[in-house]
Amino acid sequence: MVGAAVRSGQSVIFEELETFGLKSLWVYRSFDDAQPGKTTKSGSGIENDDLEAIAKSSRLVKRFTPVIKKSAWAKGGNNFIKVQFLATGPDYAQINNDYLTKGRFLVPEDIKLRRSVCVIGRKVKDMLFSDRDSYDPLGEEIRVGRNKYTVVGILKEKSRDFLSSIGSAGGKEANNRVIIPISTYQHQ
Repeated sequence: MVGAAVRSGQSVIFEELETFGLKSLWVYRSFDDAQPGKTTKSGSGIENDDLEAIAKSSRLVKRFTPVIKKSAWAKGGNNFIKVQFLATGPDYAQINNDYLTKGRFLVPEDIKLRRSVCVIGRKVKDMLFSDRDSYDPLGEEIRVGRNKYTVVGILKEKSRDFLSSIGSAGGKEANNRVIIPISTYQHQ
């Protein structure tokens, strides 16, 4: 009986960890908010040319994408919600094991043409568009900060209840994302 409970618990943990992409390597810069008056260097120190060189030169890397992530307020209709706002590339969905319930993810043309499009998580959809009759936000506009984006995709809901219960970063925010093309973000 105890063995079955342990295996069941391991299965739940593994399934939730899989939602991050277990074969992924995440490299990021952490900012220290503990000393708000301290001057910090802006940017990551990595340029777009560096990212392109890494992607082209490594035979071991199958998919590669930059990610800029911050908290922001989103508005749809008369509703507001605080979201995890991400700017990234077309490979992000596969790297992060994201799936869609409707629409499409970012495509290379979105990056190339700096389109003002977005993919939203389930919580964003539910909170921003719950007062609409159609309840289908594809083609609708949302505003994040001063910028408007057209919704082109809706992410499938991810369960990270166990990770949230232990205080893991990334627990509840999985369904609270607005994802845009990185080139659009860089030129706003």
